[in-house]
Amino acid sequence: MSMCFPSTPKKMASTVGCFLTGAALFAYGLHLSYVNVAPQQARTKARSDFIETIDFDLVDVKLLRTAPF
Repeated sequence: MSMCFPSTPKKMASTVGCFLTGAALFAYGLHLSYVNVAPQQARTKARSDFIETIDFDLVDVKLLRTAPF
């Protein structure tokens, strides 16, 4: 694809600058996502382990005793 008008050096520098800024922001977001994976996985595992320890029979009995109907 050809350009209709030749790009000036100032426009080319601006385009490259915007591209590099976007790439840097994307890389920073990727870094933050990678850094926060382990704590999120730990919270999820702790939540799952807690749910597995709940005795649902006792919970159901208590809810039935306090039900308003």
